[in-house]
Amino acid sequence: MTMPTPDPSNPVPNFVVDDAAKRIESDAGVRSPDGSEASKKRLPKQVRLAIRYGVGLLILAAVSRQGWRTWAKWQAQGDLFEISYLPMLGSLLAYLIGLVFFGIYYGVIVRGVKPATAMIPCVRAYLYSHPAKYVPGKAMVVVVRVGVLGKADVGPAAASFTAIFETLSMMAIGGLLGGVLLILPEGHLMGAAVSFGLGTAFFCTVLPWTFGRAVRLLKKGLPAIDPADCPRPSKADTGKLAALGVGGWLAWGVSGVLTVSALSGGALRPLAEWPRIAGAVMVGTAGGFALPILPGGLGLREGIYHEVTKGVLGPDLAIASALALRFVWVVGEVIAVAAISLISDGMPNQVSKNELSP
Repeated sequence: MTMPTPDPSNPVPNFVVDDAAKRIESDAGVRSPDGSEASKKRLPKQVRLAIRYGVGLLILAAVSRQGWRTWAKWQAQGDLFEISYLPMLGSLLAYLIGLVFFGIYYGVIVRGVKPATAMIPCVRAYLYSHPAKYVPGKAMVVVVRVGVLGKADVGPAAASFTAIFETLSMMAIGGLLGGVLLILPEGHLMGAAVSFGLGTAFFCTVLPWTFGRAVRLLKKGLPAIDPADCPRPSKADTGKLAALGVGGWLAWGVSGVLTVSALSGGALRPLAEWPRIAGAVMVGTAGGFALPILPGGLGLREGIYHEVTKGVLGPDLAIASALALRFVWVVGEVIAVAAISLISDGMPNQVSKNELSP
């Protein structure tokens, strides 16, 4: 099955949202007490088209607003610094590497629930959904993943639960790792405490007796939900997730260090500052996610990053690097969507029976 050519004006292809609507519709049939389907109705074509283009425009507007706000704030700070573009490109590359790590991370979770799913649609779903986080509330991330994974025969419930589990667990890793980095010499003890607190809170939400219990409670109100769609990583998969999560967060931390270096005349920052800058990226990102009403954690993430790094960078460089990092990451997300659309064109959505473990 081939993927449509991406529209460069829209960071999330329209077919993703359209397919999400269809998948959710198809699972919304009324069931009789014995479990048989009583009826299934589809929305009129005009309504589906309205949803498709409406959501696509909403995401495009959110991404554009994010970029414009960051650029406007940068204009007030950027003139104070000499920008070196080579470290800035390195920051972009490090962020893209982190995105690939987390795309595979999501694939491990999805394939633990639906083993026949190929890795490439999982990575595609992860990357397509990233720009959707700039829509306030972040629920659009789940909608996009439902749409993409629907083409790989992953049901809406499985796509939704795996998306939520992925986000909470990767934020747990980021918070805990950020706390470790911030207690090192030249660290920030208050930032470490906040980071450990966030990481622990997120970690508690993905434990089997919390996440699984939430799914079971949800099933009482929605009998069509299958508990088998709830992620339960094996020991082997848990090890993979830990390694991928740490690798992804470290790549994003390096992105932060290189962004600061780009605003420091191109010279790499002293090695002693790296843990503090990287830890600030982690606690800032986790903290921004904790307040879902903010698109992409806008403002809160930068505020936390500024507070943690101003002691070593100075207040001006701290806020300027936070804004520059935001801009680099937005650009990286758009590039990642375009790249995966081209690379994955024609690749299978499911593995062959021979590839499945016995």
